[in-house]
Amino acid sequence: DAFDLVFENSQVMMFSVDHHFRIEKVNHRWIEEMGFQHSEVLGQKPSEFGIEESRAYVYSLFSPRLDQLGFARQIPVSLINKDGRLLESFLDIQICRTASCYAVGAWYDRDLPIQLERASWTMRILARLSRLQHEFELFWPAHIGCSSATGQSPRENYSFSQPAVDREASAPNPVLSVDLEYHRVTIGDKPVRLTAREWNILQVLVKNVGRVIGPRQLLQEAWGPEYSNEFDYVRAYIRRLRKKLESDPKNPRHILLERGIGYRLVLQA
Repeated sequence: DAFDLVFENSQVMMFSVDHHFRIEKVNHRWIEEMGFQHSEVLGQKPSEFGIEESRAYVYSLFSPRLDQLGFARQIPVSLINKDGRLLESFLDIQICRTASCYAVGAWYDRDLPIQLERASWTMRILARLSRLQHEFELFWPAHIGCSSATGQSPRENYSFSQPAVDREASAPNPVLSVDLEYHRVTIGDKPVRLTAREWNILQVLVKNVGRVIGPRQLLQEAWGPEYSNEFDYVRAYIRRLRKKLESDPKNPRHILLERGIGYRLVLQA
């Protein structure tokens, strides 16, 4: 499609990552500059191709921006290609709205202004294309299948919804709906905007709906094993999710704490 065409033919090094921030795809320019084969790259984290001294520094710069804004621009990073050559680069990265990737990034030479222009153009076009695809998906529901003439089965819809009842008012609260395939959360007909980290936490809870998930497992599945002991993060992001998803965050109906065990997502009738 158009997104893949722009991605593959960009004159800067492009990569896309999944929700665990592992590389799903790189373009031909990336392979040429870095010297690795696709099989050596896929499943790796982008940080593994930078020098060790700069990894924590780079992550500390782009992670807060990506979480809060959905993008980060011109983050200095020092890469090492397969031959050991140092590539002083900038990193641009942004959350991707399409179902095919979580985020897309570009590495480009710090000393070549034309590379900055190419990276900026590529990222702008990809952002527009991902928005268009996202809007198309909103108006073309996932449960609508292919024509029977194609012989293909309908696409699976991972959304769920369940009304919560306000017992005092004897009237139903708006329906909470989470669509995992298209990264979409709504309350009634109103979309809920979540940060990348909030979405990752919610996604794990949804996939384990009704089950108690311990904080360590929640962190590992949402953000990766390096966060498995950051229990304060869990409490902070659960509070943020409750503020956005619960009608009364102090008396939650959906995201419940099982003291001493973990958290459980429930759907109340």
